Amino acid sequence: MKTLSLQRKMTLFIIGIAAVLIAIIFLVIIPSVSHIKNLKKDITKTEEFLEEQYQKTRNLQKSVRRFEEILEQTKKFNGIAIAEGEELSVITQLEQLAAQYNIEQNLDVRFNSEPALGAGLRSYTFSFLNLGLFADQMRYLKSFELLPYYLNIDSLDWQAKQSEGAVTLRFNATVYATL
Repeated sequence: MKTLSLQRKMTLFIIGIAAVLIAIIFLVIIPSVSHIKNLKKDITKTEEFLEEQYQKTRNLQKSVRRFEEILEQTKKFNGIAIAEGEELSVITQLEQLAAQYNIEQNLDVRFNSEPALGAGLRSYTFSFLNLGLFADQMRYLKSFELLPYYLNIDSLDWQAKQSEGAVTLRFNATVYATL
């Protein structure tokens, strides 16, 4: 048998080490790096998903808080609007108010079934024709403002009468309805 020379032994040893290193690179390191890159992509996707879920949760919490505010505002609105079936009690209140201040009052009520522009709500229009002393009319209007309903008055039309300081007051008041 032939013995290998030292130079050949060294060359074969280096080739063997190089082959083992190449095998380690291709069988261990490259697949590990590829797996790490895939893990990085998955982690990035998970972070994006969690951030999106976090933002949705924050928006939901904000919506819940706003919902409570909206409920409070709705309760306030329901307190200043006329509920269905409450029309007669409002008319009675207005007539009692006129009688309290010695005012002759003619009152007409019209239901506006078409929603008001911009508000999207149905309403009642009360048309007033009041006859009485100016001071009584002013006290009536002051008490009128204290009613628990939000009555929207566009304008007041005053006309002086010939007899004893009496004045005629005409105006329309709109109040929204909750149906």
